[in-house]
Order: sequence, then structure tokens, then C-alpha cells
Amino acid sequence: MYIGNNVNAAPGPPTSCGRGGDIYDVWNYFVAPCAGTAKISLCGTGTSFDTTLAAYGACGGPELACNDDFGCGPGGFASQVEIPVVTGRPYFIRVAGYGGARGQYQLNIDMACCVNCPSGSTPENEANCGLPTDTTNGGCNSSPAVFSRISCDTTYCGTAAYNGGTRDTDWYEVIVTTPTQFTWTVSSEFAAHIGLVEMNNPGSGDCADVTFSLNPFAEVASCSNGSVTVCLPPGRHWFFVAPDMDGPVLACGARYTARLTCATCTLPEACCFASGGCQDMTPAACRESLGTPQGPGTSCATVVCQPPVEACCLP
Repeated sequence: MYIGNNVNAAPGPPTSCGRGGDIYDVWNYFVAPCAGTAKISLCGTGTSFDTTLAAYGACGGPELACNDDFGCGPGGFASQVEIPVVTGRPYFIRVAGYGGARGQYQLNIDMACCVNCPSGSTPENEANCGLPTDTTNGGCNSSPAVFSRISCDTTYCGTAAYNGGTRDTDWYEVIVTTPTQFTWTVSSEFAAHIGLVEMNNPGSGDCADVTFSLNPFAEVASCSNGSVTVCLPPGRHWFFVAPDMDGPVLACGARYTARLTCATCTLPEACCFASGGCQDMTPAACRESLGTPQGPGTSCATVVCQPPVEACCLP
């Protein structure tokens, strides 16, 4: 929040929304701490006069937005605009008094959220958010395929973009030698899709084996976080982050953090029941259900469970 006034301001040129009646202007600026939408408002209780408000991406540049009466503040005559912003860029705000009005104003600039990289995290180091060509971690979407190698219990900081037709897809590869339960947690400034890249043979690490679906999958809302958890066999596994293609165009620089945590786990296997039925479950759960585990690496897709043969007595 900033408190200012235009009491001693000089007359300025009109804005598009003031229709020539906004004079006695004061200029302010801010640097966007993250990508997204900035709400710029004079609606606070500290505003005492009829205002107009305009925002610019450069001094002398075209207006990005302009508003006369937003329906807030004194008499409903204070102003508010929203503009898309890019991380690290300056934006200029012109506050003026409509019809020669002067007084004090309260300027608030709110970002929906900012995701900051914690100390000790690892940057993605991807140029231009992977557009138009991703040579860092486009995964099986790149030719040749490229991945960011990751390890357990580490946080990674990435950026993303979506130009309305193509989105930046970030693929992270982890290699394990024992069954491992992974939890993939993402905090994002933008609406994102996250999850495990599904393979027909989990752990194969082969793009020809990829279904190009995420399983498990989660949607992360803008300015929120989400996670998926899965127990996987030894091998190469790929975790994924990308903007939601149903969302708005996203300038390069929108940020996210992703953390992979790991624990030991027991993989499900085929469990046969006396009825001849089958269900994939852990050996312990199988025995608790009075079933018979069929051994590591088995599944009901490949095992045929036979019901017990009943004794037959001849006369």
C-alpha cells in the first residue's frame, strides 16, 4: 500500500477513460515480482477524491488499461484496473483527478500469488521457458528426448509458458533400484497439470513405451499446490509439470516449485482367492483377505487363478 496525493501536481494530457477531464496527475511505478495478473486499485479508505487510473508498460508507451469510476471509494468514483505482468518488468501507473479534483489517494497493488524458490533449491535452468524448442527437459516431446535428472527429497524451481498453441512441458527423471513410493508436490503461480508419465511397462524409460497420459494425475489451481503419490518398481520414471492448455496465454517466467519425496514401499501383486477370483494387492493385504499371493512381479492381467478341485467319490 502507498499513500500519496496530487495536491501540487501539474496538469497532464488526458487518458482514454478520462475523456479530457482527468488532470493534475501523479506517476508511480512498480516492478512485477512474478508473472500473472496485477490488480491496481485506488479503492482503499485512504482515497479522498474522484480519480482516474491508467497503467502502462513503459514511459510514453500505450495504455495497458484505464478506468474512471470502478464503483468504489468516495461516491463510487475511485478507480481500479487489472493488467497481465511479466516477472521483473516495470509498470507505470498514472493517478489523476477527474475534472480537476485533488486530494489524497491510497494505491494498492495486489498479485494473485508469487512462488519463490526456497534456499537450497535447484533451478530448472531452461532458456525461454522451452518455447519454441525445448532442449532442456521437453521429455518425449523433444527430439532427441531430454529430461531434467532429479533425486529424492530435493526441491526444484521451474518456469513455464503457454502461447495459446504450444505449452512448455517439463519432464523430470528419477532412477531407483528398489520399489519406491514417490510423492510429487507442485506449487504454482499458474493452473498446471502434474503427475507421473504413464508407461505400459513402468520403469522402462522408453519413449516408445509411453502412453502420453498422466497416471496418477492432478490439476493444480493457479496460486495453489497439489501432489500425487505412487509406489513404483525399480527403473526410470518421469514426473511432469505443464500449464493447463485451457487456461489463458501465459508469458514466459511464470514460476513453480516441485519437490520429490521418497519412501520404501511394497508393490502389489496378484492375489488369488479360493473362489478363483483375483485382485492386485500387497502380500500382507492378500493374506489378510484369506488369499494367496502369487509372487513379486505378478498381476491379475497375467495370472489365472484356479478354484480348488472338489473331491469326487465314486459309488
